[in-house]
Amino acid sequence: SAVDLAVQVFDKVQELQPCEPQSYLDGALVRFWKAHKSILKRQNDEENNGSDFICNFEELRSDITKCQRLLSHVLTHKWAERFTEVEWPALILLHCVADLVKDLNDENISNIDGLGPSSLPPEWPISDLAPFQSFADAPTPETSTSTTQTNTQEQGLLLRCNKFDLALMVWLGWDTDKTDIDLHVKEPSGNEVYYNNRNSDIGGNLSRDFTQGYGPEVYMLKDVGGEEKAGTYHIYAKYFASHQDSLLTGATSAVLWTFEKKRCGKNKKSIEFHNIRLDMHKEKKEVGTIHLV
Repeated sequence: SAVDLAVQVFDKVQELQPCEPQSYLDGALVRFWKAHKSILKRQNDEENNGSDFICNFEELRSDITKCQRLLSHVLTHKWAERFTEVEWPALILLHCVADLVKDLNDENISNIDGLGPSSLPPEWPISDLAPFQSFADAPTPETSTSTTQTNTQEQGLLLRCNKFDLALMVWLGWDTDKTDIDLHVKEPSGNEVYYNNRNSDIGGNLSRDFTQGYGPEVYMLKDVGGEEKAGTYHIYAKYFASHQDSLLTGATSAVLWTFEKKRCGKNKKSIEFHNIRLDMHKEKKEVGTIHLV
């Protein structure tokens, strides 16, 4: 399938560009999308008795585990200065993966014939994230093994937000290095969140402005508060500048993926992917709309 081909391509990109965190983010993102689609198929197939899902469960578990490891790699490694704060979107996506595993647990997936309670990967990759903590050092001689294990678990969980509950997320990444594309989100009130106005009164928050290539730039809105979040959100991408050595670089392709929490229906979340082509400097193009109820 096209998704399987994308996994192979992004894995190859990681080999070619191991010094760029976006290589790992893209690999994690395509696996998250693949896992989400697999679960969505199960939820929407009312006649499915579980057998088809069991056949694909090992692949699903492998995709989720690999996704967690790729994101943990972004979080636990030091990157070039132009990628400063790339950990922020990686941490957001890791929380989305945790919610995906939690949804599987809530469906009592382990009660299906052929699966056991230990079949699912953990919601949070504690052991993979331990190096992130500055105090995750080797135990001293007087430190017991049990104490070390407890500290490692606590250190990994320090990165997790227990009340991570998104109403909306918008993720914009692009494929051209040394290029500045800006994400703009106009909220129902008319307030526009962008690099010069990163926080809004209703809780909207935009990640760092990446001006030297790839992004991603992420808008996040948590599901807290009242009715002021309801309404239509207009999403724009602006091709602000290219810092390439040659003007022959041409157009830039971008990927936009949106995450929307649903208030009704079988599916708790709506996740959509869109490809965007930007070829005019300073062009600001509307690339999507989302209506929250």
